[in-house]
Amino acid sequence: MKYYLSSYKIGNQSDKLKALVPKNAKVAYISNAFDAETILESRQRHEIEDIEELSNLGFEVDHINLREYFGKQNELKKKIKSYNLIWVSGGNVKKLRNIMCN
Repeated sequence: MKYYLSSYKIGNQSDKLKALVPKNAKVAYISNAFDAETILESRQRHEIEDIEELSNLGFEVDHINLREYFGKQNELKKKIKSYNLIWVSGGNVKKLRNIMCN
């Protein structure tokens, strides 16, 4: 398993991110750490910007909502395995943990 960590968005070394995965990689984009965001427009803007940034790198991006997989861990594991990259957007880490453990 390889990790690419960035403290803000994709960061300034996107070439290193691209080197970790095949060209035209499939990306699972998870933004549930923003579930605590009460301003819907802010959350949507953040998600759109992230997805555009990943798409501009040549990735095929699917937005995965972890809430749709409550009680369906095997289904989620199977889905996640079909991706070359999992991008977890920042936000409230405690909220993300709570969602991931359901």
